[in-house]
Formats: sequence, C-alpha cells, structure tokens
Amino acid sequence: MAQIRAEGVADNLIAVSGVRAVAVPVLSDGSIVAALAVIGTSFSVPEDDKAALAARLTEVADLLAADLATAKATSAR
Repeated sequence: MAQIRAEGVADNLIAVSGVRAVAVPVLSDGSIVAALAVIGTSFSVPEDDKAALAARLTEVADLLAADLATAKATSAR
C-alpha cells in the first residue's frame, strides 16, 4: 500500500488468469471519491505500457476531479 500511495497508481504486475489492470484515484479535497482503471488481457494491457497508461489515467482523473469540484460549488449556491 505504501508504494501505491507514493506512486499514485495501482496495478497487478503479475497477470492473474491473463488479466492486467492499472488504476488511479480520483481525489476531492484529499479524499478518494472514485477510481479510474484500464482492465484487459495481459496482451492488450502489456506491462511496459504501465507508465503511459498511468499518466493518461491521472490526467483524466484530474479533469474529473475538477469537474466534480465545479459541480459541487455550483450546487452549493
């Protein structure tokens, strides 16, 4: 868990039954409110793509967090 917190990404480096996943949290005020993941076969989600997938997932998670914050502020009015 410490490594996941430090990196901000979780994955299963050893494919379980041929399934691989890379996931990142969606944060709101420092709390996890959702998660985004790419899940597929070990062929469609190769281990060497982890960094690129994690970077793109993090970009999208940040956009989603910003949208959630805007929606929260708008509904509070």
